[in-house]
Parts: sequence; structure tokens; C-alpha cells
Amino acid sequence: MDPRIEFERTVPRLIYEGEGLMSKTVLVVEDDDLNMTVFREVLLAHGYICIEATDGAAAIRLAEERHPDLILMDMQLPGVSGMDVTRTIKASEDLRDIPVIAVTAFAAYGDEERVRASGCEDYLSKPVSIRHLIEAIERHIE
Repeated sequence: MDPRIEFERTVPRLIYEGEGLMSKTVLVVEDDDLNMTVFREVLLAHGYICIEATDGAAAIRLAEERHPDLILMDMQLPGVSGMDVTRTIKASEDLRDIPVIAVTAFAAYGDEERVRASGCEDYLSKPVSIRHLIEAIERHIE
């Protein structure tokens, strides 16, 4: 078997088990299971630690507990909007420096401006290109 292929197959497992390949943590705030799975797999395959929240309260709690290097924020969450969660994070002295990338189906005229006004440093519309996602993450994580 080609060793490169075997390595590519084992990277997500090794990353998930925390065997030293990871360097930066990304909090994914997403209530759709399929989208969460895609984000998780892409992040793990690119060497990021992935922590997950499916609602705004969990996102804020995880941000406070884990202080991730970056947050991918869905704007349409159950209960409280991603814009409100982002405003809460940006109002916190301890969390305001964490870059937030909006990942949203909001794509109407003016939506990007409203999302950025809530404090998001970047904006990606769904469906998200994997290349654009990784490029955006790399722009905001040192």
C-alpha cells in the first residue's frame, strides 16, 4: 500500500485522539448535523482541534471555557441568533479578540453588512467551498 494514502487515512484518527498533530482550536457553532460533520472532518483533516456547539448558550460557555483560536458561527441558530451570540462574545473583555467567521445562508442584499456589524471578522455564505473555508480560517489564525 502507498504509505501516503495510509497516512492520509490515519490523520483524522490521530488528530482526534490528540497525539500531538494539532495546534489551533476552532469552535464550530452549527445546529445542522450534516454541516457540523463536514466542518469537523475538514478541520480535523487540516490539523485543527474542533470543538462543537449547537446553540448560542453552549457556544458562549465553550468560548469561555476553552478560549478557541477562532469561531465558525452559523447565523441561524435555535433560540438566539448567531449575530447575538457574536455580539455577546465581542462584548466580553476575555473573548473579544477571538476572530469570528460567519458561515450563513443569509445571502440577500445587506446581509453581509449586518453580519459584519455584529462583530464577525469574515463572512462565508452557504454552501461553503472547502477551499474558501480553509483560506478564511488561515487568514485569521496566526
